Amino acid sequence: SEKGLIFEMSLTGIHGGATAPEDTTSLYNTLFPNQLGQNRIGYNFGFYAVKKLNKKLSYQFELNYSRPGIYNQFEKLNANNDYLSTSQLLRYTPLPKFSLLAGFEASYLLNQENWGALKILTYDLSPVLGLSYGLPIDGFSLTGKVSQGLFGVTNVSLLGNDRSYYHRSISFGIYYEP
Repeated sequence: SEKGLIFEMSLTGIHGGATAPEDTTSLYNTLFPNQLGQNRIGYNFGFYAVKKLNKKLSYQFELNYSRPGIYNQFEKLNANNDYLSTSQLLRYTPLPKFSLLAGFEASYLLNQENWGALKILTYDLSPVLGLSYGLPIDGFSLTGKVSQGLFGVTNVSLLGNDRSYYHRSISFGIYYEP
């Protein structure tokens, strides 16, 4: 069984969900931009454990502290969310040192700051897809992952209309097995 540490940098954002065709008026698009704030760099750190299921398939568990958020260009400040996240991933290794990852990440909100009147949902569930490459340096591997939240992390209501916004993340990290 493989165990180790994770450090990832992520480009995170909060993006609008699909809109109904009748909501595509210019007033709706003015009230509800496709994205809240600007994407910004976040980070994750934690640990992982891998259990081999057979020669090419493994189960990977991760427990991370993560800090995604956005940059609010109007107020010139970072709006942060602190999460405790657990990922349940299947790892398929078709070639030595190269793996494909797929699964889900469940996140629980520990803290939020600089969001003003917006309420942030205390939990989220995200499908995750990724790639992993074992480096020639013993114990180190590089990983890239993408995830998209399934639950509206916040909802904006204006003039009797509303729109949900969802987490989206692209991360790159180093995994180390001591």
